[in-house]
Amino acid sequence: MSSTRVSRPLAISVIGVALAALVLLAWRAWAPAAPQVQVAGHAASASESSAAAPQALSASAEAAPASQPASEAEAGNAMAANCGIGPLPDVNGRRPSNARLQQAAQDAALLAQRELVNRLRNSPDEVARAVGLMLAASDFTLPPPDLDACLSGSPANRNSAPDPAAEAACMAEGEKRQREVDQQRRTAAVDLEALIDQAQMTQSPAVYALALQACSGGKAATGRCAGLSNAHWAELDPDNAAPWLALAQDLANDPAAQDQAMLRAAQASRHDGDLSWVSQQVMQALPPTVQGQVRLQVEVAAMGVSTTHVYGGYQALGRWCSAEVMADPARRDTCGHFGELLSQHGRSMLDLGMGMRLGERTGQSPERLQALAARRQTYTDALSRIATQEWPTVSGQNTASQDRQCAAALRMSAYLSEVARDGELATISRFLKQEARR
Repeated sequence: MSSTRVSRPLAISVIGVALAALVLLAWRAWAPAAPQVQVAGHAASASESSAAAPQALSASAEAAPASQPASEAEAGNAMAANCGIGPLPDVNGRRPSNARLQQAAQDAALLAQRELVNRLRNSPDEVARAVGLMLAASDFTLPPPDLDACLSGSPANRNSAPDPAAEAACMAEGEKRQREVDQQRRTAAVDLEALIDQAQMTQSPAVYALALQACSGGKAATGRCAGLSNAHWAELDPDNAAPWLALAQDLANDPAAQDQAMLRAAQASRHDGDLSWVSQQVMQALPPTVQGQVRLQVEVAAMGVSTTHVYGGYQALGRWCSAEVMADPARRDTCGHFGELLSQHGRSMLDLGMGMRLGERTGQSPERLQALAARRQTYTDALSRIATQEWPTVSGQNTASQDRQCAAALRMSAYLSEVARDGELATISRFLKQEARR
């Protein structure tokens, strides 16, 4: 099993995660100080677009997002205070500071993530249990140190000069949180063992792929992770090109065996290896009371955990189909097939880009390449409009009101739900059709 590290440019090409991360970064840069959205019998200063936000990318029945709340009332109650964070009492007559809102959002998201993991881990469904174990074996339930002020010894809600009492309290809180982190890391090792046990007994390609994901990186060749292999994943899912490509990456030092893995990959009818359906499981398992900024943070964290394992296969494909070997007719034909598979049946912008690159290398007709380039540019332009729609102040001054901020979080959550369910390319295509009907 490969332990190849994914380069940062390649990893961030998962556009759905990048767009959502943009929303989170913009929120943290501004973090509005007071809620303006009120619901259920109270005056509402927010625009009506906030209430309609979950439907922004799903105006038709064919595009209803998987994470749509059970009822408008539940969503409204969850959104009523600080965009899903919950009520924060004033301190010394002051409204919550930006840092305090950030910390509150982080704490609320971590609590939701831990409850989500427990819910999935105890599910009667085999794949849901494996998703829970995979998330538990990762850093999904650990606080990011750069967002946890007390872990670094700095009060999270400092508004003025240093306060010795606040400093001491924060240090004590940081020590407590560090003990929690250490305990969770020990628990994560137990969860990884449980997931490996499940993978070794399963006939489910999904469960096995989840175990490989949990064992990726530095853990791949150590301990019981060494007993898992992309070769067995390919045996469980032979019609999927992704495990064969991942196996080819493992076989970089055995050209003959790598050729065989590539030929098997070329015979596959689909390419499904980014584990985006993990996010769909997460979104379905989240209770409707987790909404707004908190829900978005949970969803982005889940997508970040589940979208890296497949990229070693792309690297192997790029090298195997390099321009230097295209003089071999058999190799050129096989790489041309890969290009068609990814450009016509892929799920992501990365698939489309790789399909286009392989088309160029294998000498596809100028008309075909122009059509692919036009499609890619159309989708890229659509992503720019989606980013603008999802977050209205990604550049310039932070002037958006909280209702627009919350609307942006809700729309992005709906967008991520569709990407998890249908894939990035299908979601962008639907967005373009909806635009054309307006």
